[in-house]
Amino acid sequence: EIFKVHGRGSFVSKKKIVDIPSPSLSWRRLMEKQGYNISFKLIEFCEVWPSEGVQRELRLRRGQRVTKLKRVKQVDQEVIGLDVLFMPFEIGTSLEKINLSDFSLVEYLNRSPRTKINRIEAQIRAAPIEDGDAEVMGVDPSSTVLIRGFVAFNAMDEPVLSGKIMYLSQYAVINAIVSVESTSLGNSLVDAPGEPIDDLLETECLPNFTTSKLHAKQKSKRSKNA
Repeated sequence: EIFKVHGRGSFVSKKKIVDIPSPSLSWRRLMEKQGYNISFKLIEFCEVWPSEGVQRELRLRRGQRVTKLKRVKQVDQEVIGLDVLFMPFEIGTSLEKINLSDFSLVEYLNRSPRTKINRIEAQIRAAPIEDGDAEVMGVDPSSTVLIRGFVAFNAMDEPVLSGKIMYLSQYAVINAIVSVESTSLGNSLVDAPGEPIDDLLETECLPNFTTSKLHAKQKSKRSKNA
């Protein structure tokens, strides 16, 4: 398949990476079953004050903090995307106990009835990559990306996770199924529910819990286990 990058020319794309917005299916497991080697590079894991968009998506009271997880997605050691995720603070704090660079967040949340994902509302759009994201991923700033903004809910209809999952457009395609029942409820791929994606992401790590502190904690743990 041929794709074009403005100012650079036409290129032959590699095999597409499929993203399926599923409450129960782990994207990582799906890719591994197809023979891909999946890994994540941790960029941020910290406590933040949520933007107004995140506050609305997670139905938080004013003054409540959230946990932010930002990591680069890699397939066979090649960068293909970026996750920027937000969780209620009490859910995010439990993530300190696991390896944030090597786990499936969906599988982790689905271990507990309180956080098990029952429903996902999503927005899907294509856009030019933002300068900050291009720098984090180490890719050309003229790249285009496919973005899925979403909110995930548990069986009690409480939001447990929100944010964006982004792929370089030459690598990914998003699969979706729209049934008669879902369209009768007003859902569509054109007018999806949720807040505008860009309104969700303006957050900064709070000084008392930073990624560097997390790395020091993980390094200390590894030293003790050695």
